[in-house]
Amino acid sequence: MSRISSFGRYLSIQRIERGMTQSDLMEKTGYTHAVISQYEGGSRIPSEDAIKALAKALNVKRYDLESRLPASSMWKTRVFRQMEGMRSKDFQAIYDFIRDKIGLVE
Repeated sequence: MSRISSFGRYLSIQRIERGMTQSDLMEKTGYTHAVISQYEGGSRIPSEDAIKALAKALNVKRYDLESRLPASSMWKTRVFRQMEGMRSKDFQAIYDFIRDKIGLVE
């Protein structure tokens, strides 16, 4: 089972154990039914903000959700969040390095 599938399965189990439907989770997080379904189905990786909202809605620790995601996806999110306030020239240089040398940018 892939890490993203592991995340989706865990999310679904936590929701069901709490007697919630996807619609209930949608209302508590503000995300659409389609997005919740994609998270649970493993076709979409949630952002850091989505992880926070899901953890709060399900009353679980963020780490419990994050630990079931591919390591590189959370690393990418955190790196790019730190880069948001940079000058465009500096941002581009770092982005190019990550893309060309490390291969973490698709």
